[in-house]
Amino acid sequence: MARLREAQKQMTRWLLLDKGLELFGTKGSAATTIDDMQQGLEDAGRVDPSSPAG
Repeated sequence: MARLREAQKQMTRWLLLDKGLELFGTKGSAATTIDDMQQGLEDAGRVDPSSPAG
């Protein structure tokens, strides 16, 4: 079970990084927030907003 959780954490990190880079390209790094990145993942159905980590 611990291995699955670690894999999920790593996937979330990669998804946030990917979304962050996408937003940096469109909004600029100064205008992009962590909330923007998380919202983008929620909108794409990649993160459960009710999850403690989401």
